[in-house]
Amino acid sequence: MVDLFSFEFGRLSAIARNARKSSKRFSSSVDYYRKLDIEYRVSKSFASLTSASTNIDYSSVASDLVSSAIAAYGTEFLSVCVVAGQPEPRMFDALQAFYAELSERPFGSLLSLQKIILQEIGIVGPLQGCECGNQGAIRHFSLENAVLVCESCELTNHSREIGTEAALALIGQDTQEAFSRQAATWLARVLIRQIGKPLKSQQFLKQVLALHQ
Repeated sequence: MVDLFSFEFGRLSAIARNARKSSKRFSSSVDYYRKLDIEYRVSKSFASLTSASTNIDYSSVASDLVSSAIAAYGTEFLSVCVVAGQPEPRMFDALQAFYAELSERPFGSLLSLQKIILQEIGIVGPLQGCECGNQGAIRHFSLENAVLVCESCELTNHSREIGTEAALALIGQDTQEAFSRQAATWLARVLIRQIGKPLKSQQFLKQVLALHQ
């Protein structure tokens, strides 16, 4: 079985018989981090992959341990948020951008992916400032409502202080990797609140980052 994410149909599971052996039909393309051109047929309750060829190869994201861990986490982040058979073109484009930009700005690309995913499923809003309209003095974030909060609204939103730099990263006004990493951590917590548990790849990512401080 292979799990695919397509522009037209969203998440798609299919049987790929002899995918590792048949170079004529699959050309060693059925692997992680590749954009594929595929053909498949639907029979009864399942789909069968009949051919696949690589359109764009993003496998370089797994060239080192840190990039590989971030790539796995970002991919799983999307995976738990999409529904089989439901097209998600904006998420599809965001995933491609994530893979393409990961080597140059790993946490910045992860943050961009997280924001789009959470916005598309309706958990996070635009993140352009406090809902009261205040665009300045933003240092807090509400996990419950997934919104940025200014100092004036802080007491009524049960928010947590995340710091000006992380808040600016969420807004998109600070692209430094250290602050993008902080902001990405807060969006990860938003998702955990929704699904009730951390992602499987999250612990591995934490361990890898701890080794590369």
